[in-house]
Amino acid sequence: MNLINFERLLKEKNYTLIDVRTPKEFAEESIPGAINVPLLLDDERVDVGTAYKQISPEKAKELGIQAIAKRLPDMFKEIQALSSNGRLVFYCARGGMRSGSVAALFSVLGYNCWKLEGGYKAYRSFVLENIPKQMKE
Repeated sequence: MNLINFERLLKEKNYTLIDVRTPKEFAEESIPGAINVPLLLDDERVDVGTAYKQISPEKAKELGIQAIAKRLPDMFKEIQALSSNGRLVFYCARGGMRSGSVAALFSVLGYNCWKLEGGYKAYRSFVLENIPKQMKE
């Protein structure tokens, strides 16, 4: 799995941007053109986050794996269909565990993948930095 930043991604062609955040996160804000294939559903993310803070990171990982395992065959089919458009570019909120785990899995399975460095937050920072520059030109 390779990392790519948003500035470099803008120069690329033939890729599909896949947002693995929850449906709620995606509905609130997303990168234009991205397709949502959530790793966790909204309530599952709350449960995992609560377990992380109140019990342990290991318990949170266990709950996450249990939740993901149920949907993995359907996620695989959906992402496999999207792979015909070229490279798969995965992102989550901060470019962390969610997108990293999916990108690593699909890379090991032989798909051409990138993980968006810094995730949605890095994209948002890039846009906020560059809009004023574009307005001056």
